[in-house]
Amino acid sequence: MHSMLQARPELRGGARKVAENDTKKQLVMDHIKTFTCRASHYGRRGAPGRKYLPSDLSVQKMHKLFEQQDHDVISYSLYYTLFRQHFNLG
Repeated sequence: MHSMLQARPELRGGARKVAENDTKKQLVMDHIKTFTCRASHYGRRGAPGRKYLPSDLSVQKMHKLFEQQDHDVISYSLYYTLFRQHFNLG
Protein backbone atom coordinates (compact mmCIF):
# COMPACT_ATOMS: atom_id res chain seq x y z
CA MET A 1 0.00 0.00 0.00
CA HIS A 2 0.96 3.55 -0.58
CA SER A 3 1.63 5.63 2.46
CA MET A 4 0.36 9.18 2.37
CA LEU A 5 3.14 11.48 1.23
CA GLN A 6 3.18 14.91 2.69
CA ALA A 7 4.54 17.90 0.77
CA ARG A 8 7.65 19.41 2.22
CA PRO A 9 7.27 22.94 3.57
CA GLU A 10 8.44 25.81 1.36
CA LEU A 11 11.81 27.04 2.62
CA ARG A 12 12.79 29.44 -0.16
CA GLY A 13 12.80 33.15 0.38
CA GLY A 14 12.81 34.25 3.95
CA ALA A 15 11.31 36.62 6.40
CA ARG A 16 10.69 39.99 4.83
CA LYS A 17 11.59 42.79 7.17
CA VAL A 18 10.24 45.60 5.03
CA ALA A 19 8.89 47.69 7.92
CA GLU A 20 12.16 47.33 9.86
CA ASN A 21 14.21 48.29 6.80
CA ASP A 22 11.98 51.29 6.07
CA THR A 23 12.49 52.48 9.65
CA LYS A 24 16.27 52.21 9.29
CA LYS A 25 16.19 54.07 5.97
CA GLN A 26 14.11 56.83 7.52
CA LEU A 27 16.62 57.17 10.38
CA VAL A 28 19.43 57.62 7.84
CA MET A 29 17.48 60.19 5.82
CA ASP A 30 16.55 62.14 8.96
CA HIS A 31 20.22 62.15 9.96
CA ILE A 32 21.37 63.45 6.58
CA LYS A 33 18.79 66.26 6.76
CA THR A 34 20.37 67.57 9.98
CA PHE A 35 23.49 68.77 8.16
CA THR A 36 23.56 72.33 6.89
CA CYS A 37 24.54 72.55 3.26
CA ARG A 38 25.20 75.55 1.10
CA ALA A 39 24.46 76.45 -2.48
CA SER A 40 27.42 76.82 -4.79
CA HIS A 41 28.64 80.30 -5.61
CA TYR A 42 29.31 79.11 -9.16
CA GLY A 43 26.54 79.10 -11.72
CA ARG A 44 25.50 75.43 -11.95
CA ARG A 45 23.33 75.16 -15.03
CA GLY A 46 23.87 71.41 -15.13
CA ALA A 47 22.71 70.81 -11.55
CA PRO A 48 20.01 73.29 -10.51
CA GLY A 49 19.11 73.21 -6.84
CA ARG A 50 22.21 71.22 -5.95
CA LYS A 51 23.72 71.96 -2.55
CA TYR A 52 27.11 71.09 -1.16
CA LEU A 53 28.46 69.71 2.10
CA PRO A 54 31.02 71.76 3.96
CA SER A 55 34.55 71.01 2.78
CA ASP A 56 35.50 69.31 6.07
CA LEU A 57 32.57 66.87 5.88
CA SER A 58 32.30 63.71 3.81
CA VAL A 59 29.71 60.98 3.52
CA GLN A 60 32.09 58.68 5.38
CA LYS A 61 32.31 61.13 8.30
CA MET A 62 28.54 61.49 8.30
CA HIS A 63 28.20 57.69 8.50
CA LYS A 64 30.60 57.56 11.45
CA LEU A 65 28.63 60.27 13.24
CA PHE A 66 25.46 58.28 12.59
CA GLU A 67 27.04 55.18 14.15
CA GLN A 68 28.19 57.15 17.19
CA GLN A 69 24.62 58.24 17.91
CA ASP A 70 23.79 54.68 19.01
CA HIS A 71 21.61 53.85 16.04
CA ASP A 72 21.14 50.37 14.66
CA VAL A 73 24.01 49.09 12.58
CA ILE A 74 23.70 50.46 9.05
CA SER A 75 26.31 49.58 6.47
CA TYR A 76 28.24 52.38 4.79
CA SER A 77 27.04 51.17 1.39
CA LEU A 78 23.37 51.56 2.42
CA TYR A 79 24.08 54.99 3.92
CA TYR A 80 25.87 56.12 0.78
CA THR A 81 23.16 54.71 -1.50
CA LEU A 82 20.46 56.63 0.37
CA PHE A 83 22.62 59.76 0.28
CA ARG A 84 23.02 59.53 -3.50
CA GLN A 85 19.45 58.51 -4.34
CA HIS A 86 17.44 60.85 -2.13
CA PHE A 87 19.51 64.01 -1.81
CA ASN A 88 20.83 66.46 -4.41
CA LEU A 89 24.06 66.99 -2.51
CA GLY A 90 27.66 67.04 -3.56
